[in-house]
This record gives sequence, C-alpha cells and structure tokens, in this order.
Amino acid sequence: MAQLLYIKPEIQPTLGISIFTVPKPFIGMIGIIQHNAITSWTLLKPKPEIILFGDEIGTASIAEELGVNHVPDIECNSYGTPLLDSVFAQVQEQATYDIITYINADIILLKDFTQAIEQVCQQLNTFLIIGRRWNLDLSNPIEFQSPTWEDTLSQQVYQTGCLGAHDAKDYFIFPKYLFRSIPKFAVGRGYWDTWMVTTAAMRGYPIVDASEVVMAVHQNHTYAHLMGGKNEAHMGKEAQQNKTIGNVQAQGTIADSTWQLKPWHDQDSPRVSVIIIVQDLRICPLNPPNLDLPNLGDFEIIPPRIGGLGGRNQLNRVSPVVNSTSALVNRALESVVAQNYSDYEIIVVDRAVNQGVGSREQGTGNREQGTGSRQGSPLTPLNKGGTGSRNLNKGGTGSRNLNKGGIVIKEGYLAGWDGGCVRVAWPTANRKWGALCDRGLEMAQGEFVTFLDSDSVLLPDALEKQVAAFDRESSTLDLLLHVIRIINYPRF
Repeated sequence: MAQLLYIKPEIQPTLGISIFTVPKPFIGMIGIIQHNAITSWTLLKPKPEIILFGDEIGTASIAEELGVNHVPDIECNSYGTPLLDSVFAQVQEQATYDIITYINADIILLKDFTQAIEQVCQQLNTFLIIGRRWNLDLSNPIEFQSPTWEDTLSQQVYQTGCLGAHDAKDYFIFPKYLFRSIPKFAVGRGYWDTWMVTTAAMRGYPIVDASEVVMAVHQNHTYAHLMGGKNEAHMGKEAQQNKTIGNVQAQGTIADSTWQLKPWHDQDSPRVSVIIIVQDLRICPLNPPNLDLPNLGDFEIIPPRIGGLGGRNQLNRVSPVVNSTSALVNRALESVVAQNYSDYEIIVVDRAVNQGVGSREQGTGNREQGTGSRQGSPLTPLNKGGTGSRNLNKGGTGSRNLNKGGIVIKEGYLAGWDGGCVRVAWPTANRKWGALCDRGLEMAQGEFVTFLDSDSVLLPDALEKQVAAFDRESSTLDLLLHVIRIINYPRF
C-alpha cells in the first residue's frame, strides 16, 4: 500500500524548479497547444526556469516571446527524432535549480503543481513525482490575461475532461543528478517513460503519485506528424528500440507508486458526507414553540467533529411531527450513527417538504443559495452518476476551497436529532432524484460522498470498509459500488 502524504493548498511555494521539454514544430493546432502549455508554465509561482530543447520550427521565436531559455543543439537518431540522453545531460549542467522537471509540451499546469513539489521536498530527499493527466479538447489559445483563466479551465476539465490512464506519464519531477545518465531514448516514443518508473523502483527511490492534487491538463491532439499515427509512437520501430536499449520488461505505471499525495484533510470537515434522500420529510421550525430552548437564530452549519454526532446529547430537540417517513429517516440516521467509522457528516435532502409545516419562510429552508458549492471535485464531476462512495478530490488541484460561509441553512429538526449535526436541505424546483443528489453535493464538505435512500440502512462497518478500500486502492479506484440486501421491515 502506498504511503500517504497530505498536501496543504494554502501554503505559498517558494522553491525554485527548472522545467525542460522538447517541443514539436509550432505549426497549426500543435503550435497553439504547445503555446498554451508553455505559457501556463511561465505563470507558475514562483516563476520556474524553463528550457526548450531542439531547433524545430518556431521554437526559437516562442522562447524569445515568452522569455525562456532555448538550447537548439541536441543529438537526434537516424529518423531525425531528438534523443533524451543528450537533453538530460545538458539539463544536469545548465539547470539553475536543484529540482528539475521533464514535461511534455502539450501539458498545461496550474498553481497546484508547485504547491505539491514544495511539500514533497519538505518530506523526502529523493523522489520521482509522476501523475495521471486530464485529457481535454481545446481548439483555441487560452486567454491568460484573464485573472480567472485557471478557474475557467478547471471548470472545463470538470465538465468535459477525462482522466488519463495509469500508463500515460507526461511529467517527471526529481532532484538534479537523480538520473545522471539515461539510455539513448527517442523522445515522444514508447517505453522510455516506463524505464523511468521501473529504474526508480529498482533503485529504491520513492515514487510519488500526484494525481489527486495536481491537475495536469493534456490538450488532445492528433499524431499527424507520424506516418503510422499514434500506434507508431507507442509501438513502432523507434518505440521498440527504446524498449530494447532500456531493457524494459516491467509495466512501470503510475499505479506502481509507493507514495500517494492527498489533499489536506481539514479537521473541521468530515471525511465522509452521507447524503440521505427523502421522499417526504416533515420538519419543525428552528426553535419549536413547544420546547423551552434558547433562541439560536439562523446560524452557519458546522459539520460534526470526529466522533460522529457528538452534539446529540447536548440538545435533544424533538419534532412534534412524526410520520412513517420520518420514522424511516430515523432508522437510516441510526444506522449512520452506529457506524464503526466516526469521521462523517449527515445531510438529509427532502423531496417533497410539507409547505408551512415546520418550515420557515414557506418551507424553503434556504435563506441564501450563496456560493456554497465546493470549488473543486476534480476527479469525478458532480454531474456524473453512481452509487456508493465517490472520491470527490482525486486528481484535483489540491485545494478543497470549502466556503463555509456560502450556504446558510435555516435548520429544521428531525425527530430526536440535534439540528447542528444533521443538516436538512430542500431543492428549489426540480425534485427529481438526480437534482436531489446535486443539492446534497452542493452542501457536502467531505472528501468522500455516499448516497443513502431514506428507506435503506448501512451495516455497522459500511463506511469503514468503503474508506479503507479507497485508501488501499487510492491510485486506481474512482467509484465504489456495493450490493443491496433486501429486508422486509414492519410497516410503521
């Protein structure tokens, strides 16, 4: 199992890094793609040293335009393809900084890139950082002058991007001189990236998977520059030569990583959000008139601390309205409280609230829609379906961006439950099941999310097993499904 290393998004990186690449000719669409990528590198904080190798068309002019270094003289093979041993050797001599990064020239980087490197360097002396990419169709130059270009691009990734496979390795981050020499690999051909991983493993270097905290955006493109297309790049003659000279025999994928970067888990936020979808939930007002309770007024909902619904015994608020639906909800809630795993929050989403019965402001229950949606659920877009636990942070920017002031709820209380621990939400208009799920996801503050119908219950070890499965298979597991056991409950 990979060791976990948690990355804090609020840390401002100060470490200098050197980035190098071997671009293709800057012609047509690939020219736009490479210009987008290299420009994004220049905007990282702190600004890295960037070295472009080779004398392909447009490389010199792009280097001058963006103010980056250009090394035109590199060795090529008989096909005219640049050889990486020459490139790596010159980087060792010319790079200003001790941390160097080889990256393909079609990869756009965001601020999370340097944040992750900084914190890995604080924990490990030697390492090879790799990670899965996000594939995205982009056909136009990015408007980098816009202050929101990163947010705009991230939203595009969430909506239409696709997470790359574990064998697609587009960046390698490591201390200078970790790979003092490499074989005469042809760049852009298969197997040399596999050699990097297998060699690091053989030498005992920590291999760090940054997929969950670094959003590396790969701009989809054709392989028109090769006669045999994509297959030629990965399996053609030059790829086979790479395999032979590198003696590549093992798989060497990102799944072989020995360390896993994770977004920092805010201890004020739960790790699992349990969203219970209710057909007909009746609630009572914030301060039921039949109970002698202090006037709490409207307040921000703070998720439960570790220990589950620890506040339940502080104020046992009881709703005067109890029906068969609320009894089912209580059964579902009890099954969550009985979990062996205690780091969770509960969100109840009502489908058909009884207008005026126990709900303030005509049952809307929502004072402000606000900006409370989480700005970062990078691995699984919120509009994708599924049942079970979803890891909402994988592959993301590393920033959880929890705007706790964004959603302010006028809380209703379920029978016998502390309103400060069980949050209730109402949809505004669309009350279909998918819309209810989206409403719950807007409020969720957990690293993982699991959906539960109000007529269902969880076995006591359900959350514990689900979270353990993600921790155990964190580099490959995106969605966890589980079977349902049918039980005939007595009618209420």
